[in-house]
Amino acid sequence: MKRVYFIGIGGTAMGNVAIALKSQGYDVFGSDEAVYDPMLSHLREAGISWHTGYSEEHISPYAEDLIVVGNAVSRGNPEVEFALQHKCQQYSLAELISELIIKRRMSFVVTGTHGKTTTSSMLAWILECAAFSPDFMIGAVPANFASGCRVSATSEHVVLEGDEYDSAYFDKRSKFIHYKPDIACVNHIEFDHADIFRDATDVRRTFEHFVKLIPQDGFLFFNGDVEVAREVCTVPWCTSISVGTQSHNDVKITQVHVEAGIQHVTFVYEEQECVFAMSMVGEHNARNAVMACCMALSAGADKQTVLEAMLTFRAPKRRMEVLAETTHCVFVDDFAHHPTAIRETLKAARTQFPGYHIIALFEPRSNTSTRSIMQREFTEALAGADALMIGSVNRPERYTDADRMDVPAMVRHISSKGKQVLQLDTADANQLEQQVVTFIQQHASEKTLILTLSNGNVYGLRPRIVELVQSL
Repeated sequence: MKRVYFIGIGGTAMGNVAIALKSQGYDVFGSDEAVYDPMLSHLREAGISWHTGYSEEHISPYAEDLIVVGNAVSRGNPEVEFALQHKCQQYSLAELISELIIKRRMSFVVTGTHGKTTTSSMLAWILECAAFSPDFMIGAVPANFASGCRVSATSEHVVLEGDEYDSAYFDKRSKFIHYKPDIACVNHIEFDHADIFRDATDVRRTFEHFVKLIPQDGFLFFNGDVEVAREVCTVPWCTSISVGTQSHNDVKITQVHVEAGIQHVTFVYEEQECVFAMSMVGEHNARNAVMACCMALSAGADKQTVLEAMLTFRAPKRRMEVLAETTHCVFVDDFAHHPTAIRETLKAARTQFPGYHIIALFEPRSNTSTRSIMQREFTEALAGADALMIGSVNRPERYTDADRMDVPAMVRHISSKGKQVLQLDTADANQLEQQVVTFIQQHASEKTLILTLSNGNVYGLRPRIVELVQSL
């Protein structure tokens, strides 16, 4: 029986793949500095054991086995050093997916700076409803499935969330370069991941490399409302199809409207009008859904089944996820941590909860949101809330004063617009909690929406905010 050892098993993608391999009869082990819920519970339920902390002693029994290295792991890690010293068989997660999951199956790859998780979750569900029974690898927990990864011995199709982040310490190519796309989409191309990309040109270059991997009989759907996506994705070597609201698009979204919390979308595909309803709102989610529908239709899925599947689709965890709700107060948690995502999330929130006073809490935690390079864009996006709390920059010691996001300057600028803004002191957990509770109590109105924006755990405050909402 093949054994696989994961260095960094607690990551969402790493853990999901580990669980999927375990279900296929592999012996799975691993290590991580710390593993948190929900992955903690998922790994335990799957019967997977792991070591807390990294050590030569942990990895040495698996020196002859397949070792998967998470992309957050770097040189200096004692298990990495052991693997190099003993010439162990090291794989990035993307390489493992390519060899063990994709193989020669039809590969659907969803890429773009924004919308990857939602669109790939939608596509997997549509294909499931259309009896394609796809395997999939999604970097979150999709609500329509038990986990973010499924690997079988029988499926002829695989849906992959194509991340542009690098693959491993020894492979700085984007993960999606490994994914052998047959049918692909590019939702957006924009500067992000400031720790690995120098600028927008650098990001564009990796997408240019990706689209060159699509074969002649393949399909490439892209966001035709975005100029850079049109430039990168209008290619001669495969069927290239633009999707969007503007009149020049090949697939045009002609109507988006919300009734009683349900979003209704109309688009034209191959000169036929298509209409569906979905529980997620916002123009960006309408485009995500149309992209997923088009990808499924291009693979031969039944049109009516595709459209009906959208009504039963449920959003992945942390995508406009309602964590608590009363008659006059709602708490929504969202993964948004880029200015464009924050702006679109706030816009969708106002559509879904019309007339609500929005109190937002933003955690500058990602490698883009902690740097000054996009401070103006973050400031403008966050100013869309009615009242705002901004936390301290995560691990500020990594940057010089000039390179670090200047939270006090953001607070001053947004305050000058007449908004109520508070810079949170995150050093003391008890004091932080009291600051947040007091601010919400002071600024709550007859109808209040509390919105947390972070790719992290929001300083561990979610349970306390749930309690607060239920008491207001």
